Amino acid sequence: MDVNIELIKRMRKDLGLTQSEIAEKLFMHERQFQKIEKGQQKTNIWQFKSMMEMLGVSTSDFWLLYLDTQQYEGYRLYKKVQKFFDEDRIEESVELLELLEQHPIADIPVVKQSILHMRITVDFHFNLKDSNEFDYELVITRLKEALGRKINLCEIDNYVLTDTDIKILNHIAVIYSENKSYKIAVRILKDILKSKSKFRTSSENNDKLLIAIKTNLSSILLENGRHQEARNYAEEALAMAIENADAWMIPNLLIIKALCYKYLKNKENEINLLLTRAYHTANAIGRKLYAKRIAEIAVKEFNFIIL
Repeated sequence: MDVNIELIKRMRKDLGLTQSEIAEKLFMHERQFQKIEKGQQKTNIWQFKSMMEMLGVSTSDFWLLYLDTQQYEGYRLYKKVQKFFDEDRIEESVELLELLEQHPIADIPVVKQSILHMRITVDFHFNLKDSNEFDYELVITRLKEALGRKINLCEIDNYVLTDTDIKILNHIAVIYSENKSYKIAVRILKDILKSKSKFRTSSENNDKLLIAIKTNLSSILLENGRHQEARNYAEEALAMAIENADAWMIPNLLIIKALCYKYLKNKENEINLLLTRAYHTANAIGRKLYAKRIAEIAVKEFNFIIL
């Protein structure tokens, strides 16, 4: 099967690069790239690994280079739905998820796995709202099935993990923590971090996943009373989020740091600065409801009114 040349052109244009510029980044001669775009030269998908990474696409998604134009539109929908889920915008994503489930691209195994995980997330989100009793074991069982292979949760660092594998394992850890099984949750998240050299993800996705894992880990450690350890992971995740301009997680991390500082008896003015920064950052990135929640936490936990 040949690579879809039209997609190569589209990806280059999405990057805003000329043929000469992209050829330089792909370590090939401009004339060679021109021939590829004209369909005059056969090519190997791995020549475009760098292009995929520049677009923030995992190289495990190499199959997208074989899609036709309609399927590629489905892929773009798939990435949009994923982004909403990664930002916990669950209610906004439901309608798009239903469209994705009906799209032909949903039959591709890696997309099918991701859709299954997102569907479990939707069910969990809405059922949790409607019920005081939630079957956590059932959710964990469904998430394990979504992995599509048997992964020993006590030996996670022995496996090569894709983006979706990591998200599902991260989710399993969160469910365990919701059920007060903190030791299991912490072990899973730490084992994921141990296996990071085996992640089969793009560099951009790799950093986003690490930020999410460390954020969850710091939150669970905080709830479990391990305040210094929680602070360390929060500071690592915050530094990564700032370096990668991943603003979405910054308010969460600042609040975790503030709570850690409270229990570690840090200076009150340092805590107030963190709370103020968290509130204004949340507002600046459009997380209005979370900003309101931060203001409530500031009053309830710290007796501080954010101006």
